[in-house]
Amino acid sequence: MTQAEVEAFASPLLRVRRGDDPPVLRLAGEADFSNRGELEAILSAVLGGAGERLSQSVLIDARELVFLDAGSAHMLVRLARSASAPVRIVDCSTVVLRVFGMVGADQAPRLTLVAAAGSEAAGRPSEAAS
Repeated sequence: MTQAEVEAFASPLLRVRRGDDPPVLRLAGEADFSNRGELEAILSAVLGGAGERLSQSVLIDARELVFLDAGSAHMLVRLARSASAPVRIVDCSTVVLRVFGMVGADQAPRLTLVAAAGSEAAGRPSEAAS
């Protein structure tokens, strides 16, 4: 975590830390229906939902994300498709990658998924990266 990061959201299930230079979000816990609205608002702001144009890629660190429901994964993919900058979601567990695969992450050309070291998918290219 860099000094410039601040807690953007915290609930019993999900914590989101945000840094702006470079744009980074760190997700920890469980992303599901109960916190999807808050997560979408934060992601929309970072990805330029307010009409801002980003000059660099956005990094989403999923190292501490232990659960992602299909609705939240679909929301992330939808926002990545419409983002003005490339989106990289890094350190994804095998389970998180599987959920992204089920919701069509490979159809988002500006979205790259990177497996966590030690996961089943580590060392294999992400379908979303192609």
